[in-house]
Amino acid sequence: MPAESPRPPMTAPVSSALAPGAIDAQHPWLGLASFTEDTRAYFHGRDDEVGELGRRVQRKLLTILFGQSGLGKTSILRAGLVPRLRPEGYCPVYVRLDYGRESPPPAEQIKLAIYRATEAAGHWTRAGIATAGESLWEFLHHRDDVLRDAEGRTLVPLLIFDQFEEIFTLAQGDDHGRQRAAEFIEELADLVENRAPRALEARLEADEAGLEKYDFSRSDYRILIALREDYLAHLEGLRARMPSVTQNRMRLARMTGAQALAAVTGPGGSLVNDEVAAAIVRFVAGGAEVERAEVEPSLLSLVCRELNNTRLAQGEATISTALLAGSRDTILSEFYERTLADQPAGVRAFLEDELLTDSGYRESIAEERVRKGLAAAGAAENTLALLIDRRLLRVEERLDVRRVELTHDVLCGVVKASRTLRHEREALEQAGRELEAQREREAATRRSLNRARLAAAVAGVLMLGAAGSAVFGWVNLRRAAAAEIRASRERDRAQQSRAEAEKLVSFLLDDLYTELEPTGKIEIVSGLARRALAYFSALPPEFHDARSERFRAIALSRLGLSLSQQGKTLEAEDPLREAEELFRRLADQGDRSPETIVGHTAVVRQQSRNAYLQNRAGLSVELGRRAVTLVQPAAAAAGAPAFIRLEHGRSTMNYGFILLRERQHAESIEALRQALGIFEKLRDEPQHRQRARVQYAEACAWLSEALRRNGQVADAVEILRAAVPIANEAVEAEAGNLGALRSRALLRSRQAQAAMDDFQYREAEKLALATAADWTEFLRFDAANDTARNNRRVARGVAAAAQWRIGEFESAIRLSRENAREIIAAGGSPSTVRGAAFQTEVLDAIEADLGRVTDVDAAIAEGNRMRALAVAQVDPENYFRFVTPLWNENQRSELLLRTGRPDEALTVARSVAGKFRTLNPVAGSEKETHRYLLEGNARVQTEALLRLRRWAEAAQAARDLVRGRPALGDTSPGTLDDLATDRAIAAVALARHGDKAEARELLSAAARSNRERRAAGADDHASRTQTAWIALGEGLLAATPAEQRRWFAQGISEVNGMAPQPQRLRSVRELRETLEAELARVAP
Repeated sequence: MPAESPRPPMTAPVSSALAPGAIDAQHPWLGLASFTEDTRAYFHGRDDEVGELGRRVQRKLLTILFGQSGLGKTSILRAGLVPRLRPEGYCPVYVRLDYGRESPPPAEQIKLAIYRATEAAGHWTRAGIATAGESLWEFLHHRDDVLRDAEGRTLVPLLIFDQFEEIFTLAQGDDHGRQRAAEFIEELADLVENRAPRALEARLEADEAGLEKYDFSRSDYRILIALREDYLAHLEGLRARMPSVTQNRMRLARMTGAQALAAVTGPGGSLVNDEVAAAIVRFVAGGAEVERAEVEPSLLSLVCRELNNTRLAQGEATISTALLAGSRDTILSEFYERTLADQPAGVRAFLEDELLTDSGYRESIAEERVRKGLAAAGAAENTLALLIDRRLLRVEERLDVRRVELTHDVLCGVVKASRTLRHEREALEQAGRELEAQREREAATRRSLNRARLAAAVAGVLMLGAAGSAVFGWVNLRRAAAAEIRASRERDRAQQSRAEAEKLVSFLLDDLYTELEPTGKIEIVSGLARRALAYFSALPPEFHDARSERFRAIALSRLGLSLSQQGKTLEAEDPLREAEELFRRLADQGDRSPETIVGHTAVVRQQSRNAYLQNRAGLSVELGRRAVTLVQPAAAAAGAPAFIRLEHGRSTMNYGFILLRERQHAESIEALRQALGIFEKLRDEPQHRQRARVQYAEACAWLSEALRRNGQVADAVEILRAAVPIANEAVEAEAGNLGALRSRALLRSRQAQAAMDDFQYREAEKLALATAADWTEFLRFDAANDTARNNRRVARGVAAAAQWRIGEFESAIRLSRENAREIIAAGGSPSTVRGAAFQTEVLDAIEADLGRVTDVDAAIAEGNRMRALAVAQVDPENYFRFVTPLWNENQRSELLLRTGRPDEALTVARSVAGKFRTLNPVAGSEKETHRYLLEGNARVQTEALLRLRRWAEAAQAARDLVRGRPALGDTSPGTLDDLATDRAIAAVALARHGDKAEARELLSAAARSNRERRAAGADDHASRTQTAWIALGEGLLAATPAEQRRWFAQGISEVNGMAPQPQRLRSVRELRETLEAELARVAP
C-alpha cells in the first residue's frame, strides 16, 4: 500500500456544487449542475451510453470518452458509470490536476488521490511498500501489492481524468505549467502503455536485484480520460508517445428524442405529462420532432429547472405548455440576468473579467481571491454562497485549495456576450465623459466671452453717468474688444484645426489607403479607420456636415473591409451597414458627387462579398447586382473619371464572381467579360495601367474558372494563356504589390486545375505548390488575411489531389493534415472553414481506405469540429445550419464502408437519406452541396449493398446515384469523370439484378468517357479503377463465358498495373477480389 503522506490528495468532491437538499421530488432537475452518485436516482436517459462505456472500461486498460461541451460527460461518469462499476469491483479515483507553482508534481498528486480513494474503499496487501518519488508505473506494479475490500475481494483502481482538455489550456499558461504538463504526459504514457519507465529500466540494468520488486505483467488498473471533442486533435498529438489513445474511444453524442423524453419524465414524475415532455424536447431541439431531435442534456436540464421554478412561483401543480414561451438562448440569458439581478454592478464585472478568459473559456480561481474580489465590488458577505446555490458558480477542492468557476461551459457564451456589451457600454460612457469635458471647456470659454461683453456694456453706462468714469469705461471696452478678438481667433483656430484635421483624415482614408491597398496591410488600414472614427466621434455636433459624414462613412467602410478580410464577418456587418446608411442618406440629400457614388458602391460591393463569406447566397447576389446598378450610370457618362470606371469594373467583377460561386455560369461569364472590357480600356491609360492590369488578371482567373465549369475548357485555357504574362508584368512592375501577387496566384491555381483536367499531374503539383508559395509570400506581409489563408489551403489541396492521383499518398496526407491544423488553429469565415471541411472529408476517407482508421468517431471529429465552427457563424435559418448534422453522419457512413463495415454504413446512410429530403436548398451553392452529399450517400448505399449481395436494393440505390446527372450548368471535366465512375458502379449493380438494358446504357456512357480519358494519357490509379469497374460490368453482361473471362481478366490486369500504394486501398482490394471471384466462377 502506498506510504502515507502529510499532504492530503487532490480529488474532485462528489457534490461540492450542490447545496444540501437542492434536489427532491419537487425540484427534480439540476439545471447546469452535474449529477453525482448521491443524485443518481434523478439521472435518466443515458443507460445505453453508460453500458457501452462500462464495457469499454472493462475490456481495455485505457478508455477515451469525448464529446462536445454540454453533453453531460461528468454526469455519465459520476452518476452512471461509477455506480455501475463499484459493485463489480472497481474503485473510482477522481483526478484533476493543479498546475500551479505551489502544487506537487503531477505524479505525486495522482498518488495522493489514489491513496485517499483506496483508503476509503479497502486496504493494500503490502502496506508501506511504496517509496517517495517513485513513478506512477512503479506505484501500481509492486509485486503482490493488491487492493482488497473489507470482504477480501480484489478491487481494481479506476483513475478518472475528467476535463482532460485542461492540460491543453490551463497548463499552457506559462513555462512552469507546460513543464508540469509534460511530466504528467510522460508518467501517464508509461502507465497507459504498461511499460516500465526508462529511469527504472536503467536502474534495473545496473542492479538486477530490483527486478523481483515489480510484477511486469500486471494490468489490474484502469484509466479513463474524458475531454471535450474540440480537443481531440490535441489528444491525437500524443499518439507517438501513447498509441493507445487512438484505440478505445467512445464519442458521446447529443441525446436522442427518446432519451431526452426519459430525462424529462424520469425525474419529473407527476410534475410533467408525456405531451408536455414532448413539447419541452421539441422546444430545446429547436422545433425538431421528437423522433429526429438531437438534444443537449445541459440545456434540457436547465430549461426543465427554469420551467419548474416558474411552476413553483405560480403555485401550479404541474408544468404546462403555456410555460414554454421564449427560447433556449433566452432562458440561458434570463437565468444569468436573474441570478445577478439583485447584485451590485461590480459583482457582474468581477465575475465576467476574472472567471472567463479573453477567448471565452472558463477560468477557475482561488476561493479566497473570489471573496476578496466580491467584497471589493460591494457584495454582501454571503454572495459567493448565494451564487453557488443559484447554480451560477461552483466550488471544488484542488490540493487543499478551494477554487471557484462557472458551473458549466454552456454559460460561457452568455457571460462573454454580457462582458462584451458591458465593455462597449463602458467605452461609450468614457467617450461621453470625455466629450462632456470638452463641451464644458467650450462653455467656459463662452462664459468668459460673455463676462467680457457684459463688462463693456457696464462701462458704457458708467461713461454716460460720470466723466470721471470715462477712463474706466474705455479700459473695459478695450478689454472686451480684446476678448472678442481672442474668441474670434479661437474660433478661427478651431475651424483651421478642423480643416487641417479633415485634410489629414482625407489623406488617411483616400490617398494613403490607395497606397496601402496593394500592400495588404490590413491591420494598418483597420487602425487608420478606427482613428478616423475616433476623430469624428469627438467632433462637436455643430461641426458635422456632409463632408465629415462622407469621411465617416468611408472610415466605417474601411473598417468593415478589414474585419471581413480577417474572417471576422459578423463583426464586419455593423460598420458596413452603418457606412451604407450614411452614403444612402447623403445621396437622398442630393449628393451626387463622384466620391460619394464610388464610396457607396464600394461599401455595397463589400457587403456582397461579406455575405458570400457567411454563406448567405441570395443576399450576396442581390447586393452584388445593386453595387453594379449604383455605379453604372456615372461610369457610362461622358468624361467619367477613371476612379469611377475602375469601381465599375471591380463591382462588375465581384458580381461575376458571386454568380460563379452560385453556379450561374452563363450569367457569370457575361459579367466577367464586361469587367474585362472595362479594365482593358483603363490599361491603355498610363496613370492607371498598373491597377487596371492587376484587376484584369484577377477577372481572367474567375472567367477561366466559369468557362471550365460551363464545359468550355478550350476557352478557359486560352484565357489563362493570355492573362498569365499580364499578371507577371504587374508583379515585376511593382515589388510588394500584393494585389498583383494575388492575381498571379489565382491564375496559377487555375492553371494547376487545367493540368489536372489534362491528367498532367506532375505539372499540376508543380503549379499548385508554386501557387501556395505565392500565398505564403502574400501572408508574410498580410498575415491576418483570411481569404489568402484559404486560397493557400486550396492550392495545397490541388497539390495533394495531384499526389493522390500519382499514388504518393503520404505526401498528399501530409499536405492535407497541414491544412486541417491551420484551419483549426486560425479559424476563418463560414465559407473558408466549410471549404477546409470538404478537404478533410476526402482525407479521412483516404486514410480509412488505407486501413489506418480504427475509431470512426475519432476520425471524423476534426471535420465535425470544422463544420461546427462554420455553422456557429451563420444565421439560425441558414441551410448549412440544418445540413451540417446530416453531413457529419454522411461522413460517418463513408468511413464505416471504407473500414469494412458495410452493414453499419448502410444503416447510417439510409437514416440520413430520409432527413435530406426534408431540406430545401435555394441558392446555387446550397443546391450543389445538397447534390454532392446526396450523391455521396447514394454511392455509399450502392457499394454497401453490393458488398452485402442485396442485388435488388443495390439496383434501386444505383438509380438514385446517377439520376439527374450531370446537373445543369456543371459539366467540368472533373464532374464528368466522377459521373463516369458512378455510372460504371451503377451498371454493375443493375447487371447483378438482371436489369441488363439499363446496365448496358450506363456502361456504354461510362466506357465512352473512359476511352477518351485513357486516350488522352490518363494512367493513374483512379483511371484504372474506373476501367476495372467497367470491365466488371462488361463481364457481367457478356454473352459467353469466354467473353466474361476476357473482361474479368482485363479488370484484374488494370488493378495489378497500379502503383504499390493504391493497391493497398481496401476499395481496390475488394474490387480485385470480386473480379477474381467472377473469373473463377466462369473458369473452364
